This record gives sequence, structure tokens and C-alpha cells, in this order.
Amino acid sequence: MRRAACSLALLALTLAGPARADDTHYHDYPIGGRAVGLGGAFVALASDPSGLYYNPAGIVDSRHHSVQISTNLYGLEVADTFFDALGQVGELQTVFADLNIIPSSAAFTGVIDADDDGKPTTSYALGSFVPSYRSLNLDSASESDIGPCRQLSYERSLLDRTFLFGAAAGHRLDDTWQFGTSAFLAYRSLRDREEVACFGDGSAFSSASTNLNLSAASLLLSFGIKAHLGHNLYLGGTITSPSIRLFDSGSIRVRRGGVDPDSGDSEFLLKELTDLTANTRYSTAIRVGLAWVIPGTATLAFDADFRAPTKYDLVELPPGETEIRDAITLTTHVERRAVLNMNLGGEYLVTKSLSVALGLFTNFSTAPNIPGAVGDTFKQDSLPDIDAFGGSLVLGFFGEYTLTRAGFTMSYGEGTDVVPSSQGLAALGQATDYLKVDYSQLFLYFFVSSTFRY
Repeated sequence: MRRAACSLALLALTLAGPARADDTHYHDYPIGGRAVGLGGAFVALASDPSGLYYNPAGIVDSRHHSVQISTNLYGLEVADTFFDALGQVGELQTVFADLNIIPSSAAFTGVIDADDDGKPTTSYALGSFVPSYRSLNLDSASESDIGPCRQLSYERSLLDRTFLFGAAAGHRLDDTWQFGTSAFLAYRSLRDREEVACFGDGSAFSSASTNLNLSAASLLLSFGIKAHLGHNLYLGGTITSPSIRLFDSGSIRVRRGGVDPDSGDSEFLLKELTDLTANTRYSTAIRVGLAWVIPGTATLAFDADFRAPTKYDLVELPPGETEIRDAITLTTHVERRAVLNMNLGGEYLVTKSLSVALGLFTNFSTAPNIPGAVGDTFKQDSLPDIDAFGGSLVLGFFGEYTLTRAGFTMSYGEGTDVVPSSQGLAALGQATDYLKVDYSQLFLYFFVSSTFRY
């Protein structure tokens, strides 16, 4: 399925692949303030409030109490190729209905203890982050020659969000070594509503609706270190535990009905399941970074981010619930391969009050490879397999007590997916084939971050 289209020429543009819950990538955009300009290469620095997310050992380098709020503003567009996508930038009429503002991070750091020179030795941080946010609103009507349908009306609304709420403490052992620990509550909320109506010859019609609501919460524990190697070199590393399940909830309601006045046949199905088990699992994560800092002039940073494999079912259904299982158009069984992503960034201080930063990052897919060639058909859906590369360009404006950063983050990827030959038939209880296709994604975000020091 594809996303509803909108574009914003001056502010933001997102070209997205098939609209679905995303269980194939770990980060569509870098999070934080300074980290965004560095393409997410922040583990060896982590010296502002967003260091809570990257490396808790770095927060002790924040000399002041600081509050940081970062926002991504973006719109949605659909295209199969990069150049076709750029040709659709001018469609502004749908922007204002579908424009999204995501508060990607909000964090605070404070100093618990400092040495005689005022250099912090123990610090703490609190914060919330939105590492993943997917939304879809689709409303279409089309002619059809499949089965009894002559006209097909289709509506889809999906909202899939992940929130991280965390706390951390960092301590400086000496002039070389620092360490820190953090704990995050990871909460995922997924809402999916689908409605289909099929109008046949005469007065025959059928309709169906599916409402799926899932939420899952888990605990993530991290330990980080940071070392000053000398010669302005810094090394950082973080290891995060597999997710520890805390609580979850799930429910689904399926309604299906139809009537054929010519034959007198009619049918109606209404099923609702509650107290279902919902899952989202996070595997062990290891992140290592190296940074070179020329005080008052420039910074160069590199990160490597490894995620171990994992697998889970988004929702677990009781045995024998065939109608319910067939009505869910999301891919519920998730297998995530091990993946290694990289981040590289540099920042240059143009003047005492202005900096420019440029970053690069990868966002590789964790989905299994889709077998066969483009054009082959399958009997079931599968996760999209799209590898992406991205970059960021951010300006920093320094004041006495405030620091504002603004710029753009873009990522572009290509890969394959399988799409239904006719959208909506599965919800109506009719079998449909899936076709393997080439697909591309382009995300472009307008980013703003403000840090207040006091």
C-alpha cells in the first residue's frame, strides 16, 4: 500500500515506500540537537541533553543545567523513482491537511557534583524521544473488474509511533575516563483502521472494516563509556540490553457483510477479540564512536551502530481465527536480520556565533531478502527490503544562554517490496496475489532545535 501524497517545497518533503508499520529500520532520521548536524555520529561526544539517547557517559561534559527541544517538520509524497519524486514538489494543496510536526526529542541535564574548578563530576539527565513515527491517511475510489466488484471504495488510516522515556546518570572518574548508565521505557502505539466497500451489478454490494489497536512497553538498559585519548581524540561506546517486556495490550474488531438481491443471498460477520498479546522486541545494540575535536574550530565524528537479529509477532491470535487473521493487512510476523549502520559528520565554527555542520548516515533494512525476480507473484505479504543513505546540513546559532540549530535531513533508499494486486480484497475475505516490485523512498525533514543553558 502506498501513502497519501503531499509536498512542501520550502519546508519538507517525504517520499515514502509502501505505507505500513515500519519494522525494518531502526532510525529514519538522527535525533537530538548537535547530533543531527553530525549525521547521528554522537557517541564519542554526547555532551548535550540528547547525549542521554546516545551515550550516558557524555552528559557529564555538559557544564550547565540545560534544556533541549528538537522538532522535525515534514510532509508526505509518493514516487517510484527519485526524479519522478522531485517533479511532484509543487502540489501544495494537500500539504496543510497532512503536514506533521514531530517533537523528536526533549531532554534536560543537570549537575549533581563538580570539582573545585567547577567541572562537573556527576550529572543526570531526563528526556523523551520519538525515534519512529509513521502516519497514513488514504481515501480512494476506483473502477474494478475483479470478481463481483465493479466499483471499489477504500479507506485506510494508520498511526504507528514509538516513544522513549529515559533517565541517566554519568560520572567522571578522572581526566580520561567517564561512564554512565541509562534506563528507557520504550512504548509503541499502533492504530490501524481499514474500510472497504464493493459495489457490483445491480444492487449487490459488500463491505468490510477492520480496526486494530496495539500497544507494547518494554525496558531498555544501557551502559556507556567515554575516554579522552589525548591529542583531542575521544572514544565512546554504548551497549544496550535486549528489551525487557513490561506490559502490552491488543484488540481487533472485524466486520464483514454483503447482500445480492438477485440471488437473495446475504452474509454478516462481526468478531471482536480483546486482551490480545502485542509484541515489539528490541535486540542487543552496540554503538562505538570516535571524535576529533579542535577546540573553538572544528569537530569530526564517526559512529558504527550494530543491532543483533530478533523476531516477534506484532499480535498473537488464538488458533482457528481464520477470518481475523485474513482481515489483517499488516505483516504481523517480523524477522529482523543483524545490521550495521554508520554515521559520519563534521562541524566547523565559522564565527563565535555561527557554525555549519554536515553529516552522512546509513539506514539499512533488517528485513529478509524477498525471493524471486521483480514481477513474480506471491500468496502472502512480506516486509519491504529497502536500504537507505542519508545526509544532513545544519546551521548553529550561538547566544549567551541559548543555542539554536536549523537545517535539513534527507535520506534516499531503493529496494523491493510486494504489493497486493488489488487493494482491499483481503479485507473482504477474497484471496489476492502479491506482486514483487522495485521501490524507492525519499525522506526530507526540516529540523529545528533549541538548547537553553542556565
